[in-house]
Amino acid sequence: MPPMAANRAIKTFLALVAATLVLSIGSAAGAVDNPDYTAPAPAVEVANSMPPIQAVKATPAAAVDPASTRTSMALTGADIAQFAAIGAVLVIGGFGLVMVRRRQTA
Repeated sequence: MPPMAANRAIKTFLALVAATLVLSIGSAAGAVDNPDYTAPAPAVEVANSMPPIQAVKATPAAAVDPASTRTSMALTGADIAQFAAIGAVLVIGGFGLVMVRRRQTA
């Protein structure tokens, strides 16, 4: 391996190690670490002053012909396909730029 390629590989490896360390330092946030919370939760008494709930009689809905109410619904997943296409174009474009750059330096 030429010295320049070895230097680049070492720098890339060190950058990955540094990024891994930086991303692994954080911890999950939670109420356990917050000293403002009391150890046992304070007891709360709830007074029920509401009358009991009465069952509501529903009227049946009128029959509707499904063909007369057909509308175009949104295609779920269409945005995923668009983002995948955009990502693929960006990756291919980046690969092309790297290849052009290497060809110019060679």
